[in-house]
Amino acid sequence: MILYFSAMGNSQFVAKKTAHFLNEEMICLNQRIKNANYDPIYSEKPYILVCPIYAWRIPKIVEDYLKKENDIPLDILMEMNKRTVKGIRESYK
Repeated sequence: MILYFSAMGNSQFVAKKTAHFLNEEMICLNQRIKNANYDPIYSEKPYILVCPIYAWRIPKIVEDYLKKENDIPLDILMEMNKRTVKGIRESYK
């Protein structure tokens, strides 16, 4: 299951390519956030989050939304933030 948030369309482009390659379903978080839609998102497969990175982390609005979405494991969300920061730090070595 690919969850994506895209302000300018770049993350949406990546999400579409990834979904096609992996034959996965996509859910746009933009409209869900805008409409305060916290209906559960179910997936038997792992979640893949595609979004821009701001100041070495996922956008705060996405993080806040996913924390309220009770079916998305928070440990995965926090691990994504750690890996993003680690990856950025390593790219500057």
